[in-house]
Amino acid sequence: MEPSRPSQSDSLYTMLAISSMALGLIAIISCFSPPVQLGFGATALILAYASRLNRPLTIPAVIGAVLGILSIIVSVIMCATVLYGIRMMDDPANAAFMREFMKEYQDALNSLYAR
Repeated sequence: MEPSRPSQSDSLYTMLAISSMALGLIAIISCFSPPVQLGFGATALILAYASRLNRPLTIPAVIGAVLGILSIIVSVIMCATVLYGIRMMDDPANAAFMREFMKEYQDALNSLYAR
């Protein structure tokens, strides 16, 4: 009896699962750009779902889906934080605090570059 060889469709779904995991890793690494992170995370989720082939998810697909979900959550939190910061800077009641904060930040940077 000859061992069964994986069909081309199985290898396609395996490649989708591995691609999902790779894009999930890229999404986590690209945390400095929330829109890019959101795109990679969503794509990782889509590829993980597409790799199912009417069976349970493989390990790379599960890893890709988890990383995709985490990157989407982090991206949404980062966007909300940035929007909150912008809104806080626009409030005149916080103007003095923001000026003082920025002055201290600039002084800290200047002391690092003065060395």
